[in-house]
Amino acid sequence: GGGKGEGKGRGAKAARHSLLSESDGDGGVGPKPEKPALKRLAAQYSDRPAREVNQQQLRSVDFLVVGSMGKRSSWKLPIRELGNKYNVELLAKARKVVRADADGSKKASFPIPDGTAAKVEHLWREAKQWHRWCRTQAPLSHAARPASKAKAAAAPPAKRVKASMSAPARSESESSSDAPIGGGGASGKAGLRQSKGGGAAAGGGGGGE
Repeated sequence: GGGKGEGKGRGAKAARHSLLSESDGDGGVGPKPEKPALKRLAAQYSDRPAREVNQQQLRSVDFLVVGSMGKRSSWKLPIRELGNKYNVELLAKARKVVRADADGSKKASFPIPDGTAAKVEHLWREAKQWHRWCRTQAPLSHAARPASKAKAAAAPPAKRVKASMSAPARSESESSSDAPIGGGGASGKAGLRQSKGGGAAAGGGGGGE
């Protein structure tokens, strides 16, 4: 009995941990956007882990709430990372704070301006569209590339093997023509002695002059 209860608890926790679940009561993602909208979503959202975002390098526009432009400590609820992309994990955390403040379940320690809840819900809906139509389909296109590369890489060795098999065999006369000059054998040695003798004779003639 305890095991089942624990299993249910883990399952419920895993379901809540899914940041972009389409069953959280906000109407789902709606119809598939047109191609220009999909390209914009692909360029504007990121699922980089929030712990990898250096918040000290963020600008005021990267926060959902900015109390005072000249006072960084008043910048609250970061929602973007470097590169102007909305970070899904940061956005989920900001949305949780804004919704809790709006329904009174947990008031924020800083004032949240009017219209913030509508803004964060709009961004969250776009993030779900990005997750549904951009992010989940990206691995499919990437998976097809290695196979084509492997096929292309395997083609040249096959051609080389075919070329080597079709190359004509060399005759013995062609092989012997490649032997180094003055090679082994009695005739080679005799030729070498004759050439030396001719050189010596020529040298003697020069001395006589």
